[in-house]
Amino acid sequence: MRRHIIRWAPVALIALLAGCSGAAPAPATNNGQGDAGAAASGVAASPVIDSDCASMITDAQMRKATGLKDIALAASSGQEKQGEQFCPFTSPTYNATVIVAVFKGGGFDTTYTDMEKTATTQNAQKVTGLGDAAQWVGPTTTLVARKGQAGISVMLQNANKTNFKDPKAAATAVAKLLLAKV
Repeated sequence: MRRHIIRWAPVALIALLAGCSGAAPAPATNNGQGDAGAAASGVAASPVIDSDCASMITDAQMRKATGLKDIALAASSGQEKQGEQFCPFTSPTYNATVIVAVFKGGGFDTTYTDMEKTATTQNAQKVTGLGDAAQWVGPTTTLVARKGQAGISVMLQNANKTNFKDPKAAATAVAKLLLAKV
């Protein structure tokens, strides 16, 4: 199940931001890996903790930023596109997920710029003091920000007031941590 979250994260982020704008999400690719590759070889990939994700933001930092006491980086076996890094953090107690993503190179030029344009069409709120430009899309509880030629997104799933006292503040706190690393 977790690998499906990761593999579809770019599509989900764009689709959620797109809402009623009519913007079409970019097609997802998994570089010939994932379910088809595993099925062909007869061996399913075992989920592992992504060391790149763990170096971007620690479980302790995520807990402090979100206020969720048990949120932690989830193991994943999804195959990523070059220039796109997706890191799911989950909280079983609150049934909440925070998907953070970093986009560089081709991932910035395509996926991130599409997400940023879509956020703009959704009357996103500008967030000042966060990178070179940042926007919060309340209905999808997603924050997108860029710094130079790198982009990030922070998507809160199941972000009700019980889980996150202030979803925008939580996403902003996570984004500050990510932007310090890109």
